[in-house]
Amino acid sequence: MKIDGYPGFEYRFMNIRNKAEKLVLLKQNNEELTLGVMSNSRKHSRQHYFIACFSRDILLFHKEIIFNGSMKVKVETDLMQGGINRFILLNG
Repeated sequence: MKIDGYPGFEYRFMNIRNKAEKLVLLKQNNEELTLGVMSNSRKHSRQHYFIACFSRDILLFHKEIIFNGSMKVKVETDLMQGGINRFILLNG
């Protein structure tokens, strides 16, 4: 990859994975968030995963799930703090 204006910069990306899981925000309101856990592979079906929420590098909560290929998880907003809350999908 090359960037205009930086002729000396060069970066080689690793191979992009085409089979993976992802965490997405599907819906939100004042009381809860609905997160979706999705995959384009059956390889990790029935495995344990964790959804973790951090604010300012402090773990606010985590929830263990058994992944079934596509699922929704509801999270109450009163568990979160003001500011930026980061959700992360972790494998076992």
